Amino acid sequence: MDEIDKKLTSILRKNGRASYTEMARQVSLTEGAVRRRVGALVSSGDIRRFSAVLASEARAIVLAKLDPKVAAAAIASIKQAAPDIFETSGAYDLAILLDAESVEEINKKVDRIRAVKGVASTDTLMKLA
Repeated sequence: MDEIDKKLTSILRKNGRASYTEMARQVSLTEGAVRRRVGALVSSGDIRRFSAVLASEARAIVLAKLDPKVAAAAIASIKQAAPDIFETSGAYDLAILLDAESVEEINKKVDRIRAVKGVASTDTLMKLA
C-alpha cells in the first residue's frame, strides 16, 4: 500500500460514501485511477467491507475466559455469533466486539456467548455514549 492508497483509505474511513470523483480530486488522480486503486484494495483484502454505522446502535466488548481443553471449538462457535474476536493474553483469553441495534440485542448475544461450551466466564464492557 503506497501513500495514495493510504490517503484513499483515510478518506473512506471518514466518509464511506465518498465518490470516486471526490476522492480523485483529493489525491490528484483521475476518477478511473481511483476506481482501479479502490478495486485493488478490495481484491487484496486491505479493504474488507464497506458498512453503515448507525448512530443508535449499541456496542460492547465481551471479555471471556475459556476452558483450554475446548478453546478452539469455543472460539469457532463464538465466531458464528460475533466475527470480531481478538485473542488476548492476561486475565482473559478473548475480547469479543459486539454491535447491535439495542442493549437488549447485546444482552442476547452475550447470553449466546455464555452458553457456548468452554466459556468459563465473561465480563461485558458496554459503550455508554
